[in-house]
Amino acid sequence: MVGCGGAGTGFHAPVWWDLDYVSFVAVCDVVKEKADSVAKKYGAKAYYDLDEMLAAEKPDILDVVTRPPEHCSNTLAGLNAGAHVFCETSLATSTEEALLMVETAEKQNRILGHDNNYRFSPHHAMLKSMIDSGELGEPCYVDSKGHAATFHHRTDLMRFFGGEVAEVFSCPAVSGDQHLAQAVMMKYESGATGMISCSNHISWQHPMMQIDYLGTEGHVITHDIVGGLERFDKEKREWIVWEPTVFEERDFRLAFRRSIVAFAESMRDGKEPPATGLNGLRYHQLADAMRKSAELNQPVRPY
Repeated sequence: MVGCGGAGTGFHAPVWWDLDYVSFVAVCDVVKEKADSVAKKYGAKAYYDLDEMLAAEKPDILDVVTRPPEHCSNTLAGLNAGAHVFCETSLATSTEEALLMVETAEKQNRILGHDNNYRFSPHHAMLKSMIDSGELGEPCYVDSKGHAATFHHRTDLMRFFGGEVAEVFSCPAVSGDQHLAQAVMMKYESGATGMISCSNHISWQHPMMQIDYLGTEGHVITHDIVGGLERFDKEKREWIVWEPTVFEERDFRLAFRRSIVAFAESMRDGKEPPATGLNGLRYHQLADAMRKSAELNQPVRPY
């Protein structure tokens, strides 16, 4: 693991250490005290230079949990050293960087996984299962609203639930790239429509976000990052409410754990992980299209 800050120590390291089919061998951070602390806690070796760690350990997997500006260089180092890479979100700081990361993984015949952890929250996984089974019918409309801090994850969920996006039409953001106040209309390749909106003025208390999915055969609403789900019956004026149990932890850490475990199991079983670098690239392409649409005041195709 490279990056021993809050996400690395609080969300990633405990999961890797818990997996009985994974050997957590080394950690790296440019801040010596951080690397030493994590290494001591998990019985790993501490390094302060990534290239040195990769050369000495030759790991099967490199977990990149540094800040986004270092994601590209650290991911490329891992891929070129022969490791599969699991990269924290956002994948990169630009479409160009994200594309280079995806292309390098293909060139080196390595797997680039991406921590799209909101996908793995129980209620989001349940909604995806309903969509894939066909029980909600054909998609009609997807709506996502919430805090600006969740915008990039919710943009990924718009694709996860609605499919590939054909066009975006974006209202200008109050503070540009920070998406402090943003509203984006989407048209899917299926013909369905969607809306994603956000504000930086929403309270950090519950809920941070909400997803509404409307299909020809059903309507589902999910609440918060890890939270409840409501499903409205098509034929009757009633709905089904699901809430996570205490054992499923109504806790943000659960989404990280399920995401990391899904990647680890895929590597163990020789399969492609459910969330790859392509998802991270698609986010950057969509974000570019949103900015361009706001500038031109017209719909833009993202890719």
